[in-house]
Amino acid sequence: MSQENMSKYGKHPAIWENTFIEVAGTLNPGSYFNISELISGKDQHSTLVSTDGILIDHAFLKGKIVIIDFWYIRCQPCMRELPGLHEIAKLYPDNDVVILSLSRDDEESIQEYGLDTTDNVHMIPNIHPLVIDGADFRYPFKALVGPEGQLIYSLLGAKKTNTPIATLVSDFSPKIDFLRQRYFMP
Repeated sequence: MSQENMSKYGKHPAIWENTFIEVAGTLNPGSYFNISELISGKDQHSTLVSTDGILIDHAFLKGKIVIIDFWYIRCQPCMRELPGLHEIAKLYPDNDVVILSLSRDDEESIQEYGLDTTDNVHMIPNIHPLVIDGADFRYPFKALVGPEGQLIYSLLGAKKTNTPIATLVSDFSPKIDFLRQRYFMP
């Protein structure tokens, strides 16, 4: 996949640049920050905490390919696609691909559903998006971010398909492969 083909994929920069998250019940309760700035390094101070206690900050994400998934339990399309993230994690067990699964549900609810941090899928509870400047945001929202913090691809809402897991994997895998080849392979 060439760089030219990469640019043909969907992006939602207005959402990416204008979505701030409130992290309730973690290290920064009641504060908002921009996830894109955390990944790119513009924000060196904010921290997320996964359900298994891993601190996720810029140092943790620096130089990695990151998939971000905004979801919640009562969102049926979100729940249908969620196993696809775990399939992607199995395809890329190395630490160069990290998945941040940002849920507006609390930790207890996530664990009741048997959803917890596994491998390189980090479940982050209590995330509440705040979209400014009228950007259109809806669940699920997924973003693929390159090692330099650049938005590569995003998916707003769910694709209508009978095979959501396979569709998600086939949608993201070529883009991840391209990034891995470009940044991590000789």
